[in-house]
Order: sequence, then structure tokens, then C-alpha cells
Amino acid sequence: MPEPNGQNAAYFNAGALPKPDLAYVCWLDVMGASSVMERSLSMAANFVCKLHHAVLESPHEYVKLYPMVDGLYATCETQLSMKTFLTGAFTALAQIFVGEAAIHHRFIPKAAVAYGPVLHGERIPVSSSRILAAHEDYRKMLLFGMPMIQAHNGEQYAPPFGILIHESARAFAGPEEKPFSCVWWQWFDRDRDLAARLNKELKKYYEWCEKNPHAILYHPHRIREHKQLAAEYFVNLQPDIGEANS
Repeated sequence: MPEPNGQNAAYFNAGALPKPDLAYVCWLDVMGASSVMERSLSMAANFVCKLHHAVLESPHEYVKLYPMVDGLYATCETQLSMKTFLTGAFTALAQIFVGEAAIHHRFIPKAAVAYGPVLHGERIPVSSSRILAAHEDYRKMLLFGMPMIQAHNGEQYAPPFGILIHESARAFAGPEEKPFSCVWWQWFDRDRDLAARLNKELKKYYEWCEKNPHAILYHPHRIREHKQLAAEYFVNLQPDIGEANS
């Protein structure tokens, strides 16, 4: 039924939207979640829920989280907040990985970070949408912006247990910040012992994957590629050039 002013109830006025915020956006997910869901609902739930456990337990006071089943978007205004959040999440996930004795119960996360203008759903005004304005909880789950796509698409190029920095975050930064100076940001600089154990266990994991590609629906070519990416990411466990003192 049309509104009193003649507009349809579903009418949305994009022209009334506020100016977007500049923010860092991260997409973090579980590798191969779709193939795991094809194999086992309980195993998929195990992997995905442990990912969200790690995220919720990581420092995120200044980070907004947007869960998306097998992964999530995280946004914040500063590099420090994003680095603190990712360090906490990946540290927890690494501890889960090395602490799991059953190799087939292990799972691997990876992420990508972009930077640019985003609009948080909570800022959608009544003048844009009467319906969304009336459903605050639903509205808060919405997020719009190019960095979302850049982070989501960039994640496929991140190494296992690694974080790719999209070119947008290597070219631009927030006020009084310098852009990231690396393609892969290492989250483990403060716990290199954990990183060394993780690297060792990743090698064992990929040796097992190479012996069971069909049973776990993991193409041999992808196994070799991811094994090589992990080896490069953790090589010598040296800090990235330009990031050692960040």
C-alpha cells in the first residue's frame, strides 16, 4: 500500500544517506568452509563456531563485527585497533590449531584488509527508509562499501593463517597513520614461539591433505599452492620489511 505521500512502503531514498566513514575493513573466514559443509554439518559447525569464539574473545572494543556464517567482516577507524583485533583472533585460532590432536579436526583461517569509505547500517536515517529505521537490530547488521568487496576478493590470495593487505590499505591510511607497507601482514611478531609451532603443524597438516585430497574434497593443485603460500608466509619467521617497528 502506498504511503500517505504517495510513495510505496518499500521506497528507499539513497540521496538522504549520510556521508560514509573512512574505515579499515577486514574479511576473515574459514578456508574450504563450503566443502566442509558438504562433508559434515557437525564438523562445519565446529569450525565456524570456533572461529566466532576466537573473534568474540579477541580485543574488539573499537571494532564493529558483522558475522556472515562461515566468516565475518570487521571494521574500525585505526590500524592499531585492526592489528590488535587480528593479533588476538589469529593467536587464539593458532592455539586451537596446534592444540588439536586429531588432524582432521583442524581448520585454517585467513583474512584480507582494505581501506576506504563505508556506511554502517545503523546510520541509515528515517528519511532514507521508514522500514529499516523501524527495525534497529536488523539495520545494525547491514554494511555497505567498496572495501567490503576488496577485502572479500583479496582474501583468496592470503596465505593459510595469513592476512593479505589490499592495495587500498597500502596506498591510503587514517589521520596521522602511514599506509601498510607490506602485502602480507604478520600477526605473530609478539609470539614467535607460537608461530614456529604453528608452522611445524601446518607442514604436517598439508602432508596429511596430500594423502587424502579426495576424501576431504581438496584439489591436489590447491593443496600444493596453499602449502607453498604457508611456507612463504612463515619463512624464517622474520618480520615484514617496514613492519618490524610498527
